[in-house]
Formats: sequence, structure tokens, C-alpha cells
Amino acid sequence: MLARESAEQLLKISSSKVESLEAENRRLRATNIRVDALLQKIKESTGLHTQDLELARAERRLAKERETLKAAVAANTEQTRQLHAILIKAQKGKFVDADIAHSLEDLQKRNTHLLHINRVIRSHVGLAGMDPEILVLAVQGMTAGELNLADLELDQETFVALQRIQAEAAGSSDPHAVPAALAKASHQVAHGKLHKRIRPGGEDSDNDLGVDSDSSSEDKPPIPTDQASSVMSAASLGDNATTEPSSPKSGRRVICSFSIKSKFALHKSSLAVAFPISVSHEVVNRSSEVSVAVGV
Repeated sequence: MLARESAEQLLKISSSKVESLEAENRRLRATNIRVDALLQKIKESTGLHTQDLELARAERRLAKERETLKAAVAANTEQTRQLHAILIKAQKGKFVDADIAHSLEDLQKRNTHLLHINRVIRSHVGLAGMDPEILVLAVQGMTAGELNLADLELDQETFVALQRIQAEAAGSSDPHAVPAALAKASHQVAHGKLHKRIRPGGEDSDNDLGVDSDSSSEDKPPIPTDQASSVMSAASLGDNATTEPSSPKSGRRVICSFSIKSKFALHKSSLAVAFPISVSHEVVNRSSEVSVAVGV
């Protein structure tokens, strides 16, 4: 009888423990369901955030590609416009022998001047610190259309130099303002500051190109530095210049032409643009005046 009572009491204790464990199990299951729902919401939020990040990256890449295409199209459009103007001029003077002869003579003179001064210009205008693959497109883009430099992912020195070019040419109505600012900025980047030459008697003169105004420096143009030569070679400025005796006058007008190749790795295509730069160098009271113009 005593054993039966003990067994019944033990059964009651066991039953109460089972009930408590079942209640705990139900509570844990409810908690697990809530945690699963929260985890699912977190996964959905993470997926949306990942999609937003991918969309933002795609938009930035699209903006860069758009600006690159705008620069290429602007350059091509400007070249097409110049070619159209040349064809119109040629058609107008087609049946006029005097005009054709005059044009040929003028072209021959310009070519002679180009070859004569090309070595001197390459000796003093260095493109170090500026990306040669974007210079031509930047000039054409700033001349013929809007160009957002921030989306091109340029290095800091190139970005600052092109910003300076854009700022100097923005408020000017002169069509030659952009090439002039390009020449000025490229020289400042290459040389850092103006060179000063000390003359006999303690006088010093500033020259933006680093060339003395006397005839001796004109007869013997300085040799390009290794850095300038390497950058010029990268920009396809081949050593194809010939030198002629320079005029002993204090003022001269010369023209330099060089070609810069631009390659877009993303499009697997290349664009080569050649444009002449006309430099008018007059020495008046130990000062130099430089004007640059794009010609065809």
C-alpha cells in the first residue's frame, strides 16, 4: 500500500514536470517563429540594399561612359565641321587658278614654319603630369560641348590642370581661348614656375617658354629633357622636326603641329587628332607674349 502511494506521488511529480516542459517547449517554438520572421525581413532588407548599391555603381559607370562618349562625339563633330569648312572653301576656289596657287603657297609656307619650330616647342612644352590620352578629347569637348571632368576619373594633376583650362576659357568668346589655356597650363605643369634668366648687368627676364629673346637661343634651340621627351613620345610627338636658320628680328611668328593619340580601353578603339598650334613670340622690354590658335 505504501509503495502504491509513493508511485502515485512520483507520477504526479513527473506529470507536473512534463507539463512545465511542454509549456517551455511551446514558448521556445513561438520565440523561434518570431526570430525566423525577423531574419527573413533582414534578408529582404539586405537584398534591397545590395540592389541599391549595384544600381548606384551602374549609374556612376553609365555617367562616366556618357561623358566619355560625349567627349569623343564632340571631337568628331568638331573635326567634321572643320572638314566641311575646308571642302566648302575648296569648292569655291575650284575653278580659280590664282586662288589655288595662293593656297598651295600658303600651305607650303605654313608647313615650313611648322617643321622649323616643332623642335623648339617640344623642347619647352612638357606634358608631364597631364594624361596625354585625354588632352585632345578634353580640348575638343571643352571647345564644342559640355564636359564633366569629375566623371572621367582623372588623376589629381590632370584634373586640376584641365579645371584651370576650363576656368580660363569659360569667360572668353575667343575661339582660341581653350588651346591657349592648354599651352599655358601644360607649360606650368611641366615647369612648375616661370624660369628666370639673369642677363649681364644684373637684369633678369621672365619667359614663359624658358627661351631667351636674343638670337643665339633661336639659332640653338634647347634639347628636350628626358621627362618631356618621354611624355611627348607617349603623346605621339615624334622627332620629325627640321631646323632652319631663324630670323634675327626680335619678333617672329611660328606654328607648331603635333599629334596626340587617345585610346579608350573600354571601347577597344582609338582616336588620333592632330592640331597645329600657332605661337607668336615677340620680345618687348624683356617680356614674351604667346598666342595659341587651332588651325586646319
